Amino acid sequence: MKTSAFVGIFSALAISACTTTEAVPVVSSFNGDSVGLQGPGFWGTEKPTAAFLAEANRLCGRRGLKAEYASSRMVADYTQEHLYLCV
Repeated sequence: MKTSAFVGIFSALAISACTTTEAVPVVSSFNGDSVGLQGPGFWGTEKPTAAFLAEANRLCGRRGLKAEYASSRMVADYTQEHLYLCV
């Protein structure tokens, strides 16, 4: 009985560790000419996902412009900020 319970719990934990969720961009700045979006970043070298570009395009689209990726930087522990220019 103990073995089957252990196997069940271990299997559930192993399966949950395999699932990933895409980072949700958080708007940190927007001035009409640029958009700053924050998300998780372990080493500071993670490239922004399509969700970041979509959010930047949504904000830049308010002025009839499109977003263009400019740079990334670490702003806190495990947090990266991606800068997009509205062109």
